[in-house]
Amino acid sequence: MYMRKQFGLLLLCLLVMLPALSVPAAGEAKLAVDIFGGLPVPLFNHRVGGAIVNTGDAAAYNLSLTLTIIGGIDRRINTTVEHTLEELAPGTGYGFGITETRGLGTVIITLSASASNAENATRTVKGIQLWRFTWVPLSWVIPLPFKDLVPWLNLTPE
Repeated sequence: MYMRKQFGLLLLCLLVMLPALSVPAAGEAKLAVDIFGGLPVPLFNHRVGGAIVNTGDAAAYNLSLTLTIIGGIDRRINTTVEHTLEELAPGTGYGFGITETRGLGTVIITLSASASNAENATRTVKGIQLWRFTWVPLSWVIPLPFKDLVPWLNLTPE
């Protein structure tokens, strides 16, 4: 009887301690986002787009992506595109763009990404809207790690 009681207490202690001794997950998802504007050259890309990359070592799940363009003369430009993804594997990316924006003037472009198992990622940049052409200066030239060195390109660096 005494041994059964000790065994029961030992089992209870193990059940209480089990969550503290559990093995953590193999890795985590980490999101990186960037915004690209068209090239100011005829016959090339004239739209604004965003790209998201999972730089972590685990898949990201239930992603929600939002790309917004606001501004122009009298703030008449207000375009938003939303996408959802079920899964984004590690080391892979996804890109999308806006083609239906029209207007004239400076714009603020924001790309936000969130996932159920990763921290949110947001990037906001300035651009210029010339009717159907959205230009984000130097967005195709400067690699992402160096964009924070050009203050005009980033309003809110990561």
